[in-house]
Amino acid sequence: MPIFPFESKSERTKKEILKAAKEIADEATRRFDYNPDDDPVIRRFRKRMGLPPKKNNSNER
Repeated sequence: MPIFPFESKSERTKKEILKAAKEIADEATRRFDYNPDDDPVIRRFRKRMGLPPKKNNSNER
């Protein structure tokens, strides 16, 4: 019995599954690491509105 259920399928299918898994992992990492203070759009907005740069509060998570 194969370790992974898709082991018996073609190499192309394996590559597609691995590619999709990598994309999902990259997206999850990007969302988890997102810091609005680092976002240049939000920084410009706060500057334009005359607000001080927001300090990162790690207690909010």
